[in-house]
Amino acid sequence: MFCILLGDYETVSRLNTPMFLERVSAGFPSQHPAATFFVRIQGESMIDAGIYPGDVLVVDRALRATHGDIIIASL
Repeated sequence: MFCILLGDYETVSRLNTPMFLERVSAGFPSQHPAATFFVRIQGESMIDAGIYPGDVLVVDRALRATHGDIIIASL
């Protein structure tokens, strides 16, 4: 599974990061809407990977995991 991180507003607003002036086209962040779900992060075990409590991940379970991907597993 491949995850795309969507930072929460509070975290993003505290960063001193430049904003591009150009706009980009953006739609639903997956090519597989039926196989995609969102999950909100709880806990601090993934902070070293840049995933923080309260972040929302977009998970596309139609993608095949490869070396280095972060996956969500449900048993």
